[in-house]
Formats: sequence, structure tokens, C-alpha cells
Amino acid sequence: MQQHTGQHVFSAVADLLLGADTASWELHPLDPEMHRSGDYGCVAVDLTVPQISAEQLLELEARANAELRALRSVTPLVLDPRVAADVERMESLRADPVFRGQLPPPEKIKGGKLRLINVERLDINACGGTHVRSTGEVQLLKVVGAERTRGHTRVRVMCGGRALMALGGCLTREAALTAKLTCPPVRHEEMVDLLLRDRREGSKARKLLSAELAVHVGRALAQGPDGGGLAAGGVPLQSGQSWAILHRQSSDLDFLSLVATAALEAASGLQLLLLTADSTEPGSVLPSKRAGAEDGVEITFLVAGRPELVKSAGARVAEAFGGRGGGRPGRFQGKAIGLFRLSAAVQAFREAVLAAGLA
Repeated sequence: MQQHTGQHVFSAVADLLLGADTASWELHPLDPEMHRSGDYGCVAVDLTVPQISAEQLLELEARANAELRALRSVTPLVLDPRVAADVERMESLRADPVFRGQLPPPEKIKGGKLRLINVERLDINACGGTHVRSTGEVQLLKVVGAERTRGHTRVRVMCGGRALMALGGCLTREAALTAKLTCPPVRHEEMVDLLLRDRREGSKARKLLSAELAVHVGRALAQGPDGGGLAAGGVPLQSGQSWAILHRQSSDLDFLSLVATAALEAASGLQLLLLTADSTEPGSVLPSKRAGAEDGVEITFLVAGRPELVKSAGARVAEAFGGRGGGRPGRFQGKAIGLFRLSAAVQAFREAVLAAGLA
């Protein structure tokens, strides 16, 4: 009732100050999912003006709150167009300068009676909703956002208890940020900008380091079983003279692709199976073949090397994982669920390279 009565007041004020009609409005629920769109618990009012400046929004908000403080009565009027006195009253209301909207013809009135809401000396509108008894019961109105939409301007407002609840949440988050950022609220934006800048620069540095590491790992793979002791580059590590398997934790497909490129540049005849799963730790052993708690682990795999062998070996690995994959000549990549299938996939790859005569 606070939100709906607040909408009546806000729409009336928008008409008075901007000459803007209310094309439509919507009361949004207190649904946390609505936070993403900015509609959480607010009233969205579409005004028939193409844009509203920040100064105009402040003026609308101030005037609306002044009207709330004026303690105007909010009274329902029920009129029957079949009654002469009510017809006369309807004609009188149409002439009232605070009357807004249009009255339907008598034959369109459901139940034969028309319900209007009269906000004392501010707004008269046909409305079947529920309202508070006085504008003072709305307590307050806060504009929380505005955007252009289909030639109109959508203004979001919050009233009464919802506005106070939102303010309480803002103050709680402000206190938490003050503690975490170790600076007063007036410097929060500045500190967040600095953190975002550091994050961007750190991300660039990590990508460069990751690329350098991938090249190192790829070249070490190309050197074969005795090439540089790659135990730290990924586990478990199995390899022959012309093939290698690397299981590296906490990587991604981009890293695996860089490793494959570096390895094949150093040894073009190499056949590779590269895997990663975030839940594995350095030095861990291959999991058992039984399904269990590991079932939900996502594994990313990449088979790279000679195109004709990659196609067959990749299909075998995907089948062993119970997953799917594909790619281009010389690369077969895919994802699967279930770390317990890793041993079977490794075995399937080894069988494929042995069948091709690779030592």
C-alpha cells in the first residue's frame, strides 16, 4: 500500500512539474534475483518524456516527499453511473484540475460501479488497488534509478518500509566496505578504482607468466622422459619417445593449447594428451576406477599431434571419459565429468599410440 500510494503521488508530481503522463507502472517484488536488473522491491514508473535530467529527478523526489509530509488524505470514491447524483459527481470530478486519466463509459464499468482514489488536492484517478489512509503513512519516497525506454523515461522509486530497509542494507554494506578497504566511505570509489586497476594489471602479468610457463612445459615435454625433470610442471606425467601425457591441476584449455603448440614446435612428431582438473593437487595419484565423490569433477582434455592419429586417439579418450569432443585437424578437445574416469582415458590414449606404432 505504501508503494502504490507513493506511485500515485509521484505520478501526480511528474505531471505537475514536467507535464509528464504515466504510461504504465509496475510494482516489483522483494525478490533477490531482481537485484541484477535494479528492480528489486521498487516501483517502476514509465513517464511520457524522452529524458529527465539528474536535477529534475532531485526536484521530483523533493516535491513528492513534500506532498507526503503534507498529510493529504487518501480516500476511495465509489460511484454508480446509474445513479443521477453519482453521474453529476463524475462530471464534477472530470472538471477538477487534479483529475488525471479517463473515466470509462458506463457500459464498460465492471459490476456497474466505478472506484476512484482521491489524494486530497493532488490527484484523482480511477484505481482498484489498495492504499494507505494518508500520504504521511507512506513515510518517504526515494528515486533509485532512471533509464530511457521506448521513447519514455522509466523512473524507479522506493517508498516507506522498503526504502528504509534498502537504506539499512546500504549502511551495513558501507560499514563492511569501510572495514575491508580501511578508508572512510567518501574514499570507497577511489579505492575500488585502484583495486580494479591492480586487478587488470595483475591479470595481464599472470597471462604473460602463464604463457611463458606453458612454453617451458611444452619444450620439456618435447625432450622426452629424460628431458628436464618435468615433475613440477604437472602430475602424473607419463611419456615415451614419441608421446606424452600431462595432467596439470588448476589450468584451462588456453594453457593446454599453448603447451601443445610449444611441444609440437620443438618435436613435430610428438603425440600429446593434456588434461586438467581443478580439484587435483600437485603430487596426487590417479584416482580409483570407482565412482564416488569425484563424480562431479569437470575434466578438460586436449589431444594434439599428427592429424590422422589425433582423430582416432581423441575419439577413444572421449569415449573413455563418457564425454564429447571435437576440433580441427591436429587438435581434439573436450570436457567430461568424473575424475574417476581419468585412468581409463589415459589407458585409451596409450593404446591408441601403441597401435600406431609409437614408442
